[in-house]
Amino acid sequence: MNKSNVVQLLTRQSLRRSFVFDVKFLGKRSFSTSAAAEATPITSIPLEKQQQPRPIFPWRHERKDIFLPRLTPGTKEYETIVAFPTPQEPFAFLFLGVPLWDAFLMGGWKRDLSENMTYAFLQGLAGIMSNVYRVPVGSSKVDDADAVKFSFPLHGASEDDDEDDDHAEKPLDIHQMLSSPLQKIFESAHESGRDQLRILLETKPVKSFFYRLYVVPFFTRDAVEADSNILKTLYNNGNPEWNTVFNMLQSHSVESLERYTFVETTVAAEVYIICEEKFQVVDAETGVVLQGPEGAPVTQEVGHMVTFEMTTKNRIDDHFPYFIRTEPGNWQIVDIDDLVSTKKWYHI
Repeated sequence: MNKSNVVQLLTRQSLRRSFVFDVKFLGKRSFSTSAAAEATPITSIPLEKQQQPRPIFPWRHERKDIFLPRLTPGTKEYETIVAFPTPQEPFAFLFLGVPLWDAFLMGGWKRDLSENMTYAFLQGLAGIMSNVYRVPVGSSKVDDADAVKFSFPLHGASEDDDEDDDHAEKPLDIHQMLSSPLQKIFESAHESGRDQLRILLETKPVKSFFYRLYVVPFFTRDAVEADSNILKTLYNNGNPEWNTVFNMLQSHSVESLERYTFVETTVAAEVYIICEEKFQVVDAETGVVLQGPEGAPVTQEVGHMVTFEMTTKNRIDDHFPYFIRTEPGNWQIVDIDDLVSTKKWYHI
């Protein structure tokens, strides 16, 4: 058995049954049962309340029972945006390096991912506030209570004060934590409203739920975005032609193995984080509340859907028994509550 045979075995035996299951149930999409159990029925919320305009400050502050439109039955987004079917357990094994027993029996990898991603969410949020708003790290950094507390401007301080102080704490490096498009949204909002807005954001995660993995096996995000026919051919309007699917995956994998000795795959994952949060944006001149509740800001439980991505490598040993070795990359936050884009690269 050579590497080509290993790839063929991988694509045919490991993927088909689970892939069929995912395609079959695409029309019955629902939010995480654990998260939904704590929420009121989505259908009871008016559609105009579910679809919010892009905020002045890029932050979505909604009750935990008001999900994003693409996850809410009855919305246009829910009906038109369909994710590429991704078998969770086998793909966690293949592309995340999760042990077989945990992937298929225990399921602890989902809990571990949600916990680690919740921590990364806090770190990334503290980093973006520190970096973009040029405030000392200590004023927004995660504290002992695992919370981010941020206000702008700081009382009795200005941006110039921090920039002129050689001994001031330097903003956190966010380039490895958050994607460039997400960074630019916060930077653009600050540039256009730095003199007009007074911002308060305090958030403390209290619970998180792993939602889903999204994978187009053996393809990277760049490859999928460069060629829209990849998703169309593999998905085929929900009726995949299996010979075409397997031949496409196998030929691409073998070509990559021969050229680079590994196959790269971009993995996306979403986690729903419920936070105790206080948020308000006020017009500095008029005192009018632009975002958040009227009056004094109060703490309420809100939900945030955070999207992560990483690129993983698969290698095949040169000798029998030709084990497949997974080399996970580093997770990066690419979106929060669909601020960057409602439709992702893995959406049909």
